[in-house]
Amino acid sequence: MSVNKYVRLARTIMDTLGLTAEEAVRNEAIPPEFKELVRAELESEVFEVRDLNFVEDRARDHQVWLPSADRNQWYYWPRLRSYLIDKKGRSISTARSIDDATDKILGKMENPLRHEFDTRALVVGYVQSGKTANYTALIAKAVDTGYKLVIVLTGMQNTLRYQTQVRLDNELVGVLNNASVGVGRPSPDKEWNTFTMAHPTSGDFEPGNVNATALSSSNPVLIVTKKNGPVLRKLIGWLERTQEQTRRNLPCLIIDDEADQASINTGGNRPPEADWDDILETADNQDSPSTINGLIRHLLDLFTRKAYIAYTATPFANVLINHEARDSEAGGDLYPNSFITALPRPDGYYGAREIFGTADGEFPAMDVLRRVEITEIPMLVPARRDEVDDFEPSIPKSLDKALKDYILAGAARIARGNGEEPTAMLVHTSYRTSIQVKMAKLLREKFGFYRDEWRYMRNDDEGLAKELRKTWEGDFTRVTRTIDVQLDMSFEEIQEFIGTFLEQVTFKELHGQSEDEIDYENDPQQKIIVIGGNRLSRGLTLEGLLVSYYVRPTPYYDTLMQMGRWFGYREGYVDLTRIYTTKSLEDCFKRLARVEEDLHGDMAKYEFEKLTPMEVGVRIREDPSMLVTSPLKSQHSQLINISLANQTLQTITFQLGDYDWLKSNLMATREFLSALGAPTMIEKTSMPVWSSVESHHIKEFFKQYKTDKNATTVRAEQLRDYIEKQNKYNELTTWVVAVIGRQNYKDQLKTIDLNIEGIKEINLINRSKLTNVMSLKAIASAADQQIGLNDVQLAEAKAIQQKLNIKLAESQRYVRPPQEGLLLIYPISKYSTARDDDSENEENGREALFSDPESAEHVIGIAVVFPHSKTAATVQYRVGTVGIFNS
Repeated sequence: MSVNKYVRLARTIMDTLGLTAEEAVRNEAIPPEFKELVRAELESEVFEVRDLNFVEDRARDHQVWLPSADRNQWYYWPRLRSYLIDKKGRSISTARSIDDATDKILGKMENPLRHEFDTRALVVGYVQSGKTANYTALIAKAVDTGYKLVIVLTGMQNTLRYQTQVRLDNELVGVLNNASVGVGRPSPDKEWNTFTMAHPTSGDFEPGNVNATALSSSNPVLIVTKKNGPVLRKLIGWLERTQEQTRRNLPCLIIDDEADQASINTGGNRPPEADWDDILETADNQDSPSTINGLIRHLLDLFTRKAYIAYTATPFANVLINHEARDSEAGGDLYPNSFITALPRPDGYYGAREIFGTADGEFPAMDVLRRVEITEIPMLVPARRDEVDDFEPSIPKSLDKALKDYILAGAARIARGNGEEPTAMLVHTSYRTSIQVKMAKLLREKFGFYRDEWRYMRNDDEGLAKELRKTWEGDFTRVTRTIDVQLDMSFEEIQEFIGTFLEQVTFKELHGQSEDEIDYENDPQQKIIVIGGNRLSRGLTLEGLLVSYYVRPTPYYDTLMQMGRWFGYREGYVDLTRIYTTKSLEDCFKRLARVEEDLHGDMAKYEFEKLTPMEVGVRIREDPSMLVTSPLKSQHSQLINISLANQTLQTITFQLGDYDWLKSNLMATREFLSALGAPTMIEKTSMPVWSSVESHHIKEFFKQYKTDKNATTVRAEQLRDYIEKQNKYNELTTWVVAVIGRQNYKDQLKTIDLNIEGIKEINLINRSKLTNVMSLKAIASAADQQIGLNDVQLAEAKAIQQKLNIKLAESQRYVRPPQEGLLLIYPISKYSTARDDDSENEENGREALFSDPESAEHVIGIAVVFPHSKTAATVQYRVGTVGIFNS
């Protein structure tokens, strides 16, 4: 029996009897040989409270109410919590995290016992990160406190509605198809009235299947419906036919899952009739809202006590809604004017930044990305639309390799003792159904060929067996040893399970011509290869997704991020994950990872600055090659320029092959430093520093100093222009300048004369280069960025860091006066190697700066630290109709 079973048992003992981990492990039900392992696992589950950052309307008529609630009377949340811990094996820390987050969200909603209220809010998570777990817990607590009607709006596909219904039946209702499941059948006085059913195709809302008197009972009502025009019209029509007084006073919670899909108004708004004389009769003013948006607004208008909570991982369209929009019939739009919050990144979650890294290099990519060459694309999709009907796809080398990777990964899962867990492979090459059908046929044939070879023609010295061994002992072993060496296995250990896995794999086609559905309720162990398009791109969970083959481009941030079905939790098999995609799509995900990080990080800053949803205008960094969302969804947005305030910009790319370029920067630096006069020395170092340097010296330096012409984030002319604009606001008028050399001389790296008054030589520093590219990693440390701050400022920065949960360097920028900038100069030795001892350079992905340093020149790198400011702008963002960032 595995240790995990005894860990779950110990958690149950702790939860039921209120014991500590040490006390629970002593229980005789846990065998002696497992006690230490269980104790270690429980002790590792340290709960860390992560604050949700709220941007809320503090002027609304909101009363603090949740702390007064009598939790001893709660029923649904305690049941769900016990189920998560005792049956699902979730750690107590995970349960506490959900408990804490949903308490905060519920507390920002209104007391359901109030006479009237209208809450409209947005909860931002990460793709495949547990948003459903959050809103399921929120529903349980909301019903415990008095909400009576719960409507969950899922995505637009039957599959997603069915998955959500099954999840809620297990975790809230306790009954699925008349059988007790999950949390168990409740007592009669606590039973749910469910108006929708867990059926893959026919379980959605139908008026003939419901009893209107249920709305008058004390039992809660649950409706899980997809965002579909005819279905929503049926629901609204049925509600309108119920007794108006009963319906309007019913405390109603509407959860809008995947809230940026279909819910956004892509139409117009009809003005009140009285306003016609004052309004130009344009098409925008006369058009009604788009169908789903108008129906959701109509649905909300049926109640006087309601909370609309939108959930999404890609909120770009939601924060771009016109906050003032009203329709004469549908009412106000769905802008989250009550509050916006961002869920913290969960432990064990693998998202865009973990898998793809960020474009600026702050987060490195995982070694699970594999390339689909551009020359292979014509084998997968036609070059032109008019070729679709006659196009015959074929299986390129990369897809064949992905198929074999899935065989290895699936066999490894069985060898590791996880054979009862589901696994999946995703193939998403085109949204065209005809191409998906043909590709599925090819993959079935290819996979069948490999299965037959293993069954009847297997030869360990050639063919499939030889290829699999080579891949396992090369690619898979390398990655596993890097991520978790304890998971390392020999090929012989997985080989015996390859045949078993090959026999278990089935195929699923998810498109309009197929009736295939993914039903984990009835087949929880399925091993599948899924081929599809649009149905794979939103909300659908592929359990145990090991290998993804994705080459479908899209011009929109939100669409691309939602297509990442491989994001999520990968405990025990992240090393087996493989993602095959093109270089251009990989680069897009890297840039989107930066956008996502900025958006979540900005939420903490907005709260710190006490902004409201009607002020904040959540900013979304523009990308020249993509659109934030579709033009219709962003029709009310605008492009603005945002200041470089509160940022550290540093050079990481250089024209290392251009001796004259390097020499020019060295001469510009010498001229600049010689004009500053004698420096002071940073205590306990040999680093010179100048204070109160007038900004004209800095601007002149950036006229002479050249940044890499291919750099995307640090351009000398941009820096100079920004300083010029800030000077008009009496900011960045004086500067601290420091030269960051080595504290100790190293003969290999040498020294340099930078024309500094009173200092003949500066010790050169070592900075290695990424292998085969002209790029370094970050050159500035957090310690460097605090130069010029006093002890009081540093203490204040530490307090801000803890409050906002941000990096220390960022909090230091908050306390630096807006009048003062910091320029750091890094003299980098042309003799720099991958490490000071010049070892293990290949393993680390680093190499010497120059292959022939004698014919090169020393490199001058810079970092510019800009303090916090609310003035001038230089970086382009897209924002909605509100915000201090509007220009």
